[in-house]
Amino acid sequence: RSDTLLVLWEATYLTRLWCVYELAVFSNLRASDSSKKTLVIPLFHGAVVFGAKVVFALLTAVYLGLRQQVEAHEAFGVAAALLLVILVAAMPFLLQNCVDVARVREQLAAFKLSYAEWHCCAANPE
Repeated sequence: RSDTLLVLWEATYLTRLWCVYELAVFSNLRASDSSKKTLVIPLFHGAVVFGAKVVFALLTAVYLGLRQQVEAHEAFGVAAALLLVILVAAMPFLLQNCVDVARVREQLAAFKLSYAEWHCCAANPE
């Protein structure tokens, strides 16, 4: 009954047979109903978006707090400097998110059913 399948992707997603099965079933349902869609988002993407919102709230609070004590342009300068420091610190996370988006596309383009396996059986072959 869902209109959208949300896939929170990580590197091993398409190697798990159950995940491939879910995609196949939903794709089959989607074939008969064009309103259904599949949304694939790297799992790490949520943390990046949440972090960006926290940074924006922090910078807004700093700017508004400083603006009451100093001139607006000075408060803006402090907030801009703080943003620069945060962006430099966050760069590895932002780059990882971009890499993950590219990997999703690569994995989907190169997918073969033979890459998937039962992880419960592969982890414990007995």
